[in-house]
Amino acid sequence: CARPDDDTPRLAFADLLDDDGDAAHAHFIRTQVELAGIPEHDARWARCRQLNPSVIRGWGMAHTFPTPLPDGFRPCGHQDQFRRGFPWLVGALGAEAVVAGGERLLELAPIQAVSFDDRARPDLRALADAPALARLRRLEFTTFPLDADHLRPLVRSRHADGLQ
Repeated sequence: CARPDDDTPRLAFADLLDDDGDAAHAHFIRTQVELAGIPEHDARWARCRQLNPSVIRGWGMAHTFPTPLPDGFRPCGHQDQFRRGFPWLVGALGAEAVVAGGERLLELAPIQAVSFDDRARPDLRALADAPALARLRRLEFTTFPLDADHLRPLVRSRHADGLQ
């Protein structure tokens, strides 16, 4: 979790899973790590899409999310909720979840993206002040429009340098 882009601990964990008899989970991690290092037009991607799409999508891997997640977080139904074999994207019910439980979440898994499904517009000022924001790479706001005035607190946040 401290080095979410480092594949060495991921592959070591896959070896431990193999030793413990969880070959499917180990295969999922190794395949996602391999695919992450090659362009999507490579023949290995095409073969994987055709023969084993669940390795790309993460179908059947929801059980690998840490439990319990901090209050206000949940696994997403997105197809790209896993990257390189580990949870990468979680859903948040609101900005308050990141403010209150973001640091704890980032200790549990190498999460780098949060998708908000907040029917009421999230409090972006509070989110902008959350230290956990500095370790995230992407925020998704899917159910409401945001204009420049709404996003200004995030743009000015000292924690938002690497965000998309």
